Amino acid sequence: MKLNIGCGMWGTLRNPWPGGYNSDFGGPLPGWVNVDYNLPPNIGPEHSFVQWDLNETPWPLLDSQFDEIRAYHILEHLNSFVEALSEIHRVALPRALVDIVVPYAGTIGDVANPYHRHHFNHRTFEYFCVGIADTNDLDMAWRGFSMVDQRLRETGDEVFQGIAWRYANLQTRMRVVK
Repeated sequence: MKLNIGCGMWGTLRNPWPGGYNSDFGGPLPGWVNVDYNLPPNIGPEHSFVQWDLNETPWPLLDSQFDEIRAYHILEHLNSFVEALSEIHRVALPRALVDIVVPYAGTIGDVANPYHRHHFNHRTFEYFCVGIADTNDLDMAWRGFSMVDQRLRETGDEVFQGIAWRYANLQTRMRVVK
């Protein structure tokens, strides 16, 4: 089974984005369990949707049931992304693939949005991964993931009074370690 969290605010195939589907932000996916507090309008029967506030834990999902989990542009909005990672770990099967996309720290998509509670760079998720020793004395008590890869997904610049602000998202893929 596959889990897609934080996907209710974006377009669906029946209620698309203007100009087409924007996969970088990720709406509900057919064949996946989709979870968000916002039930999208006109969602089709091909979508399994659980309406739930992801700030409320535990999530209404069974332990160890998903082999792939997608969290596109949700962790930066939650009260505690550390708690969300713990829930992701709980509901994931061993070796499940976790695919996360967040705005890269300091870019315009990160700092301009007043609803972003957390900021992420390429080092953030290392604190939760086994085999990465160079974090610091604020080390996590548990490391429930192993790093697969990371990449910066840049989408251009915006110039304001001669200063170029980058648009960039960080994609991090990890495996669950249990």
